[in-house]
Amino acid sequence: MTANEFRFTKKLIDALQPAPLGKRNEYRDSEIKGLCLRVTDKGAISFSVHRRVKNGRVQRITIGKYPAISIEQARKKALQHVSMLATGVSVADNLKRKRSEMTFGDLFNLYYSLHSTQNKRSYKDDKRHYEMYLKNSLGCRKLSEIERVDIGDLHAHITKLGSKTAANRVVSLASSVFNWGINRGNCTFNPASRIKKNKERSRDRYILREEMPFFLQAVKMEENKVIADFVLMALFTGARRHNVMSMRWTDLDFDQQIWRIKLTKNGTPQQVALSAEAMAVLEHRERDGFSDYVFPSGSKAGHLVEPKKGWERILKRASCLRVLDHLKTRRLLDERAAKNLESKLAIDPHDAFVQIAAICVEMRVDVELFSMANLWIHDLRRTLGSWQATNGVSLAIIGKSLNHRSEATTKIYAHFDLEPVRKAVSEATRHMVALIAPTPIGTNQMYQEGYKVPVHINNTRTVHY
Repeated sequence: MTANEFRFTKKLIDALQPAPLGKRNEYRDSEIKGLCLRVTDKGAISFSVHRRVKNGRVQRITIGKYPAISIEQARKKALQHVSMLATGVSVADNLKRKRSEMTFGDLFNLYYSLHSTQNKRSYKDDKRHYEMYLKNSLGCRKLSEIERVDIGDLHAHITKLGSKTAANRVVSLASSVFNWGINRGNCTFNPASRIKKNKERSRDRYILREEMPFFLQAVKMEENKVIADFVLMALFTGARRHNVMSMRWTDLDFDQQIWRIKLTKNGTPQQVALSAEAMAVLEHRERDGFSDYVFPSGSKAGHLVEPKKGWERILKRASCLRVLDHLKTRRLLDERAAKNLESKLAIDPHDAFVQIAAICVEMRVDVELFSMANLWIHDLRRTLGSWQATNGVSLAIIGKSLNHRSEATTKIYAHFDLEPVRKAVSEATRHMVALIAPTPIGTNQMYQEGYKVPVHINNTRTVHY
């Protein structure tokens, strides 16, 4: 063993002195044949592999700089390179291929533009999940360098942040990207497959009976009538929000009281039986403008796209109305003060909420007990199904009204008469609306103020005023 050959250890490497000016010193590892260490005149240290190949030439492959590359990592890389050289594989050519190899970010961009935006309604979620979780962790890495443990670690990290569902969605997205790449020939392995996902609890939130009167009153207060009517239509039909927002007049049959959805999330068309309450919303919308869409907006799509702010106003007002009702019932607030706050609530829900919250602090009432802020727009769909179930409607009818599809029930639904569905939906919606005023079930008062629409509706006739 020469002076320039020794077993590489951290202590010995750290003790090496810079080479003379303009020179480079080289050292060989006594443990791994071919592993070398180069020290420059400025003290920079790097690992490399020197091996004589079949044609007699010496091939040198740089591994990386020390200490960014540890001794153990350098030995592992050196063994790989030596093994490849022994089998006649050109390491230089292999490195060139790796440098030109696609990164995960490259593949995702192709997947997003060629597949996601063209075939998925959730393409915006794909972009958001990539930007939030995948870009920094995997975006710049070569496809062949990503291993199953990397995906597993990412899933565990997102879960630890408190978002179990998001962790599952990110892994599913990564798996879809890799599978798409495999089909195109961009990669050969999917490291996101067989990753154990978190258990997800099905969401069961819907508008409860004691919440419904305040919710409907808050909808009536909403100043943006397009959003107010959208919310009512979503509630009275149980249709998915995208289908309701993009509803066209040409899809509606007023004579048959049917809404024909050409394409649903299930990839199939759907016929929605419209209740009297849903028809009342449509009659109001018909007089509200001349757009092709029932719920028009100034967006590029031409229809309502994101009713987030209006939805938040409705929930804030509904929550405040529940609190006011509690304060009046407990006689913690007189009728006159309550009416004044209700009037303010109609004009400025935020300001009214601040005042109501201050009263609750003084009276030691927990505002959160009456909050409806955890309600999602999609919960309106679940609400219709839940209210039908409460009225004793069969699961088959509920499934048909919500366009649920499963292997066990698809044949049952194939030739279903819409009349039982219409009856079930009508019963549920009439029970909802009946809670807003002390009138007999079957009387719709949702539009009596500022809406010229039918006010008395039953199964056989409509009386206008």
